[in-house]
Amino acid sequence: MKGFRGVNKMVGAKTLTKLVAGLALLYSLNTATAQENNTSTPLETTPIVKMHSETSVNSKGVPLQRSQLNIGDITVKYDAKTNLQPKDNTVNVGSVFLDNILNSDNTDVGAGYLIVGNHDINDEHFFDLYAWHNTSIARLGLELGMSARSTADPRKYFVATIEDLKAIPGIKTTFEGGLLTKDVLQSQDKDQIYYWSAVRNDDTFLSASYTAGDKQVFAGVTGQKDLGYFGWYKHNTDGTWFVKNRIGVDDVDQKFFSSDNDLSITRTFVIPAFFEPHLKPSHTRGDYTLGVDVKSDSKGMTATVMPGVKTDIGSFGFGAEMKGKSTGIVAGYYTSTSMLGVNASIEINYNGRTKEPTAYITLEKSL
Repeated sequence: MKGFRGVNKMVGAKTLTKLVAGLALLYSLNTATAQENNTSTPLETTPIVKMHSETSVNSKGVPLQRSQLNIGDITVKYDAKTNLQPKDNTVNVGSVFLDNILNSDNTDVGAGYLIVGNHDINDEHFFDLYAWHNTSIARLGLELGMSARSTADPRKYFVATIEDLKAIPGIKTTFEGGLLTKDVLQSQDKDQIYYWSAVRNDDTFLSASYTAGDKQVFAGVTGQKDLGYFGWYKHNTDGTWFVKNRIGVDDVDQKFFSSDNDLSITRTFVIPAFFEPHLKPSHTRGDYTLGVDVKSDSKGMTATVMPGVKTDIGSFGFGAEMKGKSTGIVAGYYTSTSMLGVNASIEINYNGRTKEPTAYITLEKSL
């Protein structure tokens, strides 16, 4: 969970630096206290540190630069997003989350702080509190948050979850719903309601949702070594819609074609988060793959078909895209490697119909 999508604008770096320092101190004190109270089993004195970055590149510039730092239970995220048309307009969001403030065998409680704004009077600060509790028949979640800003009334939100309810033998059912109060600055004149439900077992997944008027369906074939399917349909309130299909055959990506991942994707794209995940291209999902996308908007219908294959030097995709009388090839390449303790990946795509090359690069280092 960890927060709704806010107004994506500039983050105060100095504020985040102070928060990180304070939370790091709090983490150290908590660790020291735990060691004093548990002398028979000393805890690791040095927290695990992980650094992660993601960079999106296209012919016009760098639309996204994402940075993340994990120090034990502390997570710091920073997204620098640039809308490159019609003019450069950098819109950033930053956050600090502290997981496991309270922790027991069955309950975890965490908190977060997010700031969005351009260092001006419209800056908005979000304060987030989230908790999970495990019972014998389900996992229960609750998230509460509110914002503070000088130019408008504070916004409030909540998300409530019943996850993996074991009411029917062999089937897990999830229900989640949330509400975000209106925002006059963003022309949202009424509260936004979100809810969805999912059922799954070892082999299949199905969910349906309502997202502030938009309707979505997610479906998957999961848990198989040599076959995987993921489908996503969305119909927007303005009449536009899209369908995305991902098929993998032979040694499929079982982390992607899993009911846990389908559940996570549903939650992320129904209850909007501040930080949207990047999904790897379809041709990475098995030895042989097929991606089929169709979307419709005010300018017409677009269809994209991309078969793919995985080789020793990476995965390749090659297909075609059609929109009316306009057609063109689509091609993609993805590879990952590790060197000097740094895990890296690069994704390169080209759309011949729009004449648009793109790339996505990730770097990760653990200490």
